[in-house]
Amino acid sequence: MKRIPELLAPAGGMKQLRAAVNNGADAVYMGGSLFNARMRADNFSRDEFEEAITYAHERGVKVYVTVNTLIKDEELAKAFEYVNYLYGAGADGIIVQDMGLARLVHKYLPDLPMHLSTQGTVYNRHAVGLVKKLGFSRIVPARELTSEELALFTEECHEGKGGYCSVEVFVHGALCMCYSGQCHMSRILGKNNRSGNRGVCAQPCRLAYVNDKGEEGYWLSPKDLCLIDRLPELCEMGVDSLKIEGRLKSAEYVGVVTSIYRKYLDEYALKGEINIDKKDYGHLRQIYSRGEFSHGYFDGNPGSRLLSGDSPKHKGLKIGYVKAVSEIRAGRRKGERRWLAEVEMAKGAGCPEIGDVVEIRSEAGKPVTGNIATYIEKTSKKIIRIGDFKEKPGVGDVAYRMSEDKLNRLVIDNPLSRKTLIDMNFTGRLGELPVLEGKCDGKHFIAEGENPCEKAVKKAVDTDFVCEKLCKLGGTVFEAGILNVDIDDGISVPASMINSMRRNLVSKITDARRSTGRKGMSEGEIKDIISRELSEGLQPLYSDISNKVPVENFKGEGVPYISNISKGALDKYIEDNFDSIVNEAKESGIILGNMGWIEAFCRAGIKVYGDYGLNVYNRQAQLLFEEEGVEIIGYSHEFEGDNIPLMITEHPVLSEWLTDRKGVRHKVIKVSSGDKYMIF
Repeated sequence: MKRIPELLAPAGGMKQLRAAVNNGADAVYMGGSLFNARMRADNFSRDEFEEAITYAHERGVKVYVTVNTLIKDEELAKAFEYVNYLYGAGADGIIVQDMGLARLVHKYLPDLPMHLSTQGTVYNRHAVGLVKKLGFSRIVPARELTSEELALFTEECHEGKGGYCSVEVFVHGALCMCYSGQCHMSRILGKNNRSGNRGVCAQPCRLAYVNDKGEEGYWLSPKDLCLIDRLPELCEMGVDSLKIEGRLKSAEYVGVVTSIYRKYLDEYALKGEINIDKKDYGHLRQIYSRGEFSHGYFDGNPGSRLLSGDSPKHKGLKIGYVKAVSEIRAGRRKGERRWLAEVEMAKGAGCPEIGDVVEIRSEAGKPVTGNIATYIEKTSKKIIRIGDFKEKPGVGDVAYRMSEDKLNRLVIDNPLSRKTLIDMNFTGRLGELPVLEGKCDGKHFIAEGENPCEKAVKKAVDTDFVCEKLCKLGGTVFEAGILNVDIDDGISVPASMINSMRRNLVSKITDARRSTGRKGMSEGEIKDIISRELSEGLQPLYSDISNKVPVENFKGEGVPYISNISKGALDKYIEDNFDSIVNEAKESGIILGNMGWIEAFCRAGIKVYGDYGLNVYNRQAQLLFEEEGVEIIGYSHEFEGDNIPLMITEHPVLSEWLTDRKGVRHKVIKVSSGDKYMIF
């Protein structure tokens, strides 16, 4: 049996959580009404949190809570109180971006697992030691890592100094064009200060822009990620958790994607290989995709193949082409016109069914009409008639199935797909109380009978009879595993007593799953921490250091600078020339825009200054870096609005500028290392 990672699914609300759990998730991640990067999701109230955690834990599923926005000084008290509540409510971990909140949690709730969000923008192995030291037990690295880079990163997390740190990787769903946590496009271009780092991204990257050739296109909109065919590699490199994106998606989406990834992880566990059915690829595209899927950067920089093409939206599956259009007259209301489209089926396309959502688009890709199909007639092997539509389609238009009703109902109505095994040992001795021992979740449980075993008057109990009663676990989240029955010959044990013992055992296991054994700090303790730690706010005092020089151009004049994204060519340059950089920077110190090189330069005795890429947004974050020997001279760009980079991306944006829909021109530059692009 192969070791496989945790399957982690999104839960934007209670329906999505049930869909994730019942379709095979090992863990779910969800947010509340505060401090999460998907504030537009349904999210969970405090009462709903407790219901959700109980529901998941009873079924052996972990719950991680997103507290992954940047947090202002005046919000930190509320954020810490919220985390204390989550701790007591039984959350299995929190996902954090803000280093100030991380400092408080690590200091005062050290046994609450913290996961560093992908918005922490960690992408090289040099940052791992520091991240562990700061109290994180899991890292979600930047999504720009290749398979080779991810393997080295995972090895460092598992085997490097500081102990074991798990690795969580996105495997399916929407991609950001920008390195997460380093994007300010929504905040600057969107209405009402909609900051992605504050949970209200307006997704301006999904809009059309005009390039310097006058061409309009979706130059910043990536395809959706799908790594289902790369599961064997991810398993073999030891990645700990595979994450499905989608807290803004429907329960149907969560159920379909989770069930398919569950299927192939289980297949790999049993066989050591997978053979993916084309129908499953179709189901993944059907439920949501921006056309064909992408491997993201897993195989290297894909260039233009990363982009979603002529649309940033769900494209559905092509059914065929409209060959003829007719008007429906029967049953029509006065003044109302309805239409039927005669469609020639595309090769390999499945026939839609009543209840499916069908969209018909013009040759230019513009939607002409879309509706739930209420009439479908198959007139031949290749021709179907679909209706009824309020808007008249045109001959030559393309028909797409946007949603498949049967597939949606299948995953929503799905009972728990995987049950937990209970290994049981039943012992019966004449004159003694029968004992049922159970092993589940690595723990042992015992249930005793109410009365001693007696000598049988008529028919003695046998092994088959006991096993039959122990296996009656229908309606629970468990099923019988290994059964062992050890009973004296000729004794009697009533069926009602065996059933009662089984129910008692299940109840004890369920209670153990619900209970975390944790209790949050008291209101008085919280107030004491707040008064002690949060009495002083951040005072952004910008340094007068103005002669910053890119480290690759540094020759002893000025102060060398390592940018917020050094992955790739710049990291390679630093690794190859580290000793000479240290020698030349002894007097000047060095300015760092990311966590990757802090430990190395501090250890080498070099004065380290922290720049805006560290996203320091409150006094606690400043203290955290000061405690590591870093003097902050640049603060999060969340404080600023003019002349800042809106986005830094690995994707080659091959245009000198992009013009947005308001006519504003945004400059594009290639960074000095030659393998990144910045948009201003």
